[in-house]
Order: sequence, then structure tokens, then C-alpha cells
Amino acid sequence: MFEVRNRKSTVLYLLMLIIQILTACTNVNADDIDKPTLEEDNTKISVLDKNGAPITGDYIVRLYNDIKDNKQETSSEIKTTIDLNLQQEVAKEIDKIPNMVKYSFVIMNPYNGEIIAISENSEDTYIPSSTFKGISSAIFLDTHIIEKDTIVDSSPYSIGNTTVRSLLPLNKEEISFEEALIKKCNPVFARLASETGKENFFSYLNEFGIKIPDNKSDFTDEELALYSIGQVEVTPMEMALAYSVLANGGNSVQPELILQLDSSELDKSEKSVISAKTSEQMKELLHKCNAQNKNSNSDIAGIYGISSDQDSNIISCNFAGISSLESNSQFCLVVSISTSEASQSITEQLSTAVNNIMDIIINNNI
Repeated sequence: MFEVRNRKSTVLYLLMLIIQILTACTNVNADDIDKPTLEEDNTKISVLDKNGAPITGDYIVRLYNDIKDNKQETSSEIKTTIDLNLQQEVAKEIDKIPNMVKYSFVIMNPYNGEIIAISENSEDTYIPSSTFKGISSAIFLDTHIIEKDTIVDSSPYSIGNTTVRSLLPLNKEEISFEEALIKKCNPVFARLASETGKENFFSYLNEFGIKIPDNKSDFTDEELALYSIGQVEVTPMEMALAYSVLANGGNSVQPELILQLDSSELDKSEKSVISAKTSEQMKELLHKCNAQNKNSNSDIAGIYGISSDQDSNIISCNFAGISSLESNSQFCLVVSISTSEASQSITEQLSTAVNNIMDIIINNNI
């Protein structure tokens, strides 16, 4: 279930209801079915996507009743923010990756929180791995612990009974923080998280929209280090909300699912999470991170991460990113895939899918 801080329970409930229909919608041609309607108190309600395509499923009754509770029952149509055509195209693109076990994705407008497309598994938690370093980096920059060009120590970092090592070979121990992010250097992030402190670090995560357990004060230094490098369970929605902060100048956003609601019914409060300067720095850093990948698309800026489950031999590859400074589109994209066979090219395969998704987004004028 989605659990996002500072969000009205009604909107979160609607989000979970929307997800329940995605399996049915993925293989349904909107032109072949009638618009679904509900009738209560002589009022017919049609539930549509943002382009007028019908959304079908048993969830409609609950969706209607929930909106009625919010005094929206007088509307004859309920338009969601979902673009079903785009959603189906994105799902087909990801399905091309071989040996797929499962996947999830979220596409969001980072300025108003509108959910443009979302997969049916996006309420499940996953390990974001190095994609989480985008959030950690913003915290370190915003607290002025480091600057982009600060020289940092990349040597193995021992904390408690844990030694944090870099997964990628480095030619030298002293590197700039910018290079540490590009190289996804785990020891650098563990050290900086320790310098930031548990209370400060977790307070930032909460503002980003990342749910933190209530017992955070009991977390060990090792657990703080694991958080900083992305070895933590989150939902794709939480990651989309966090990356939206990086994209929009530093403000928190709330997920929006329904179009054409009376503005008085929406909680439009904004809260500054990071400074506009930090947001601009992160855009530049994310662009440089993505430029390191083969066949990278200049219209998107983001980070790839990879993790494995030794017990099940499942390999997971993740991407979290935003539209780049050069792009005319405004979006945040989070994708996670899991495959049943280890492959040196899994990041390249996901990168190809992400680039193609970017083309789909542009073609749909998002």
C-alpha cells in the first residue's frame, strides 16, 4: 500500500483504487467498449482517463462513493490524470526485456504531482539501490556538508561490523563528490551520511516523501549507511515524489489522480524541501550521471542502479530520473525491472527501454 507522508488519506485511497484496474486496462482497446456509468440518486457518472478513454473495473463503485463523500457527486464525468494509451505503450516497451519476472513504473508531472502512467505493481516495495543516491546527494548538498567539487575519500569505510566498499574500480582514493555520484561510490555516501547524522538525514527523507519507520531513533549507524546507498525498501511512488523535488526547484508535491476537481477540495500546500540552488545542482549532476550510459538520451537525466537476490537468483535493475535541462517535456520517471537471469547487459537493456519510453513521452506531448 502507498504510505506517503503529509497526504490526505482520500487521495492515497484513490491511488490504490486506480492501480487495481491496470491489468484489465493494459490489453483493452478503449474504442471497443462503452463508457462505464454508475447511477445513484438519478446521477450517471462516467470514469475516464485524461483523454476521455473509459476506465473499467469493479473499483469504479468504490471510487464513485469516495468522490461522493468529497461532495463531487454532481459531476457527470470523472477524469483521471492517467493516460491509458501512454501507459500501455510504456508497458509494451518494458515487456521487450527478456527473462522478465516483474516490473513497475511511475510517470509523474513533478510540478503538480499528476500521475500520468503507473503500473499495477507500483504499490510493491523494492530496493532502489544507487538510484537512491540522487536523494542522498541532495541532502548532502543542501546541508552544505559538501559541494560538487569537494574532494572526498572513496576508500572502504568500516562502521560497526560492516565494511562498505565501492562496487566499481577507482584509480584513486581521493575523488570529487561529483565523480563519487557518477561512479556510485558507496563508501563516500556512507561517510557523508554519518557526518549528516541520523536525525537530520531521516528528517530530510520524510520531507522528500520517503516513509521512515517510527523507530528511526533506534537505527544503528550501519542502517544509516545502508539507507544512504539505497539498500532500503521503498515504493516507486515514493521515489517519484522524491525525484519530483529534485526537478521542480525543491518543493514537495502530492500525488494527484483526478482531473477537474474543485480546487477547494484539493490540498495544494507546498513545502520547500531543498533550496532552488540544490535542485539546479542535482539536475546538472543527474544529467552527467545519465551521460555515462551507453546510448544515453539527452532529454532525460537520471541514475541507474542494480541489485541481486542471491537466494532467488533474481537480478533487479532500476532507473530514476527527470526530464533534462534540454528537454521540452516535464516529467519524472521511475522504473524497476527484475529478471530471472544474470546478464552483464541488463543495465543496457533497461537504458534502451528508458530511451524508448522517453520517445513515447515526447510523442504523446507530455
